[in-house]
Amino acid sequence: MSTAGSPGRSDRLRDGAALLLVLLGILLILLSNAGMHRLATQPIVLAHGEWAFARYQHFRRLAMLGYLSTIAGLATGIWSYRIHARRTAADTASSVQV
Repeated sequence: MSTAGSPGRSDRLRDGAALLLVLLGILLILLSNAGMHRLATQPIVLAHGEWAFARYQHFRRLAMLGYLSTIAGLATGIWSYRIHARRTAADTASSVQV
């Protein structure tokens, strides 16, 4: 028996997807920062400069993917909250009218 306003299966799935996207984004950002830190602390020989720049671009793209994933997770969480709040308001309004 579910009360009016309790989250359903689809609400939980949206919340889980939002959480996974945010955690994935944070993980990618942390990996990118760790890689850039290693790149900055290792001695770079001029002959290897092009390789170092290619690695920097890789870590930069990884960070951007992490930021996009985190933003997508936050947007999914907000979307899930709004759907649940709208359903709760409709359930409350229908129970008052009865």
